[in-house]
Amino acid sequence: MLSGIAKTVLTATALAPVGLCYAWVAYFEGQSTVAVLVVWLCLFLIYMCNWILTVSKGYIPNEEFKITSAAPADGEAIAMLLVYLLPLFTAEFTNLNWGVWMPALMFIALLTGTGHCFNFNPLLRIMGWHFFSVHTPEGIGYLLITKKKIKDTKNVLTVKPFTEYIMVDTEE
Repeated sequence: MLSGIAKTVLTATALAPVGLCYAWVAYFEGQSTVAVLVVWLCLFLIYMCNWILTVSKGYIPNEEFKITSAAPADGEAIAMLLVYLLPLFTAEFTNLNWGVWMPALMFIALLTGTGHCFNFNPLLRIMGWHFFSVHTPEGIGYLLITKKKIKDTKNVLTVKPFTEYIMVDTEE
């Protein structure tokens, strides 16, 4: 399983697509230095997301995973992105209270990285991953992250446990 730090970093990578929107707005409001810094931060987050996925392939052992039900779980994407982007609709970039927003975002990342509330990452979705709420024959619910579209539950999947309740399909 991923360490708490790796989970927190993977959670933080969800901010990359929204960060690019903030960089765009900052640039057009004359904050080109801020825009460039945010773009570099987003590129770093994208790199970290790829790195965590790559390293975990060799670090975390595979497990057989039988599911009895599956339902798409990435429907919250729009709501999540709207929450991230909402400040841009209410004030100019230079008028945002970053003294409040930055600790709030760090707190959300910390809670998500240390709890069981990770359920969508727009960066992973952009990279072609899908999110499914699945259940095992024992009735335990998991979040399955896969590049496949789950159309039936007959096959046993080969997965890596990222957390206690998040499984990543290793077959692409």
